[in-house]
Amino acid sequence: MTRRTRIGLYCGALALVVVLLALLGSGSRNRSSLQNYQAELRARGEKFTFEDLERSRSTNVNNSMAALSNAVSMLGIPQFSPGHIEVRKYVSPGCARLCWKGPSPAWTSNTVSDVAPTWAQLAEQITAAQPALSDLREALRDPRASSGPCTNLLKSPPSNFVAVRMAAQWLASAALNEARQGHLEEALQNLEAIVSLAQLDREEYTLVAQAIRVAVANLGLGASWEVLQAPGWTDPQLERLRKAWEAIHPVEAIERAFVGYRAYAGALDKLARKSGLRQTAPFTGINLSPKGSAQGMLADYLWFPIYRLTSINSDALFHLKLTEETVTGLRMVEAHQPWKEAKQHLDQPGAWIKQEDTFPGKFRYWISLTSFPNTQRITSNAVRAETERQLTLAAIAVKRY
Repeated sequence: MTRRTRIGLYCGALALVVVLLALLGSGSRNRSSLQNYQAELRARGEKFTFEDLERSRSTNVNNSMAALSNAVSMLGIPQFSPGHIEVRKYVSPGCARLCWKGPSPAWTSNTVSDVAPTWAQLAEQITAAQPALSDLREALRDPRASSGPCTNLLKSPPSNFVAVRMAAQWLASAALNEARQGHLEEALQNLEAIVSLAQLDREEYTLVAQAIRVAVANLGLGASWEVLQAPGWTDPQLERLRKAWEAIHPVEAIERAFVGYRAYAGALDKLARKSGLRQTAPFTGINLSPKGSAQGMLADYLWFPIYRLTSINSDALFHLKLTEETVTGLRMVEAHQPWKEAKQHLDQPGAWIKQEDTFPGKFRYWISLTSFPNTQRITSNAVRAETERQLTLAAIAVKRY
């Protein structure tokens, strides 16, 4: 080996050592920043670990979900899907159409024929389903608070969300049918059942569970607006409807979901630190090349190890800050602070993600950018539901007065 070759090898080795030391130093600084931010959150009383959240959930679980699923299965496949009925359809700004007062039900589509179903056909369908609807209302007298103890946030127990959606649609169509016939007590019972359905799994910390609750509340609020237009309401009935909607808080539901997501992100970070890319990717939106392919091997044995060495701490910190901005904005809405100020916090995660969604940010924040949810859509649905809930409560108060 010549002297020049030895000098070249020494220089290359020295350069590699310098780069590795720089990367390790950067990773160490990022870890310190992450730990400081976590300490700041703890000092403010925030809960962001799986263990902290699990202690706050109920341990008693009833069988309401099983009873609900059984009742929905008894409904069978309807001739006219209740999910296609148009409740409180806006026809112009500030003006909505009453579905139940029309000559025929307003449907978005017809799954059977080109002939639109009539009110008589809908009434016949609901009359045939009364035993199952009665069981459904009974199941919702005491909706469960959660699915019970959870041992892993990354693998939360599944829930029958299809049954929940179908239950809400059937109850809403039944309420409209009863209102058209002047049966306000029966219509109210169906509305109360929808509100109870929106209380199902209220202590869950998953985005899916809380988003379903908001969707159910939205449908129930639309049905309530419809039924409140009917004449003949008594004050005790209106008080029952008011009391039911007073217990629903859509924004609080989504705030709880993002507090849970913060712990989910922490669990995902731990998984990424101790496992490989193939074990972590299923819980993110990372697109993996086939194992053994050239691109797959590069990702598994080069890019992901470099990411863990250099960027995983900054990514975890970024993930925490994205969630914290969302939680802050939602709490501002709950505290009735100006919407303009709260919206700035709710929009911030989307702006940060758009800014970093190019190289090198795309590599540095690999997990955050592929797993963080669409906060603008989720939070706007919750704020809209809360606005309509307050308008519904105001309408009930005016009607009682």
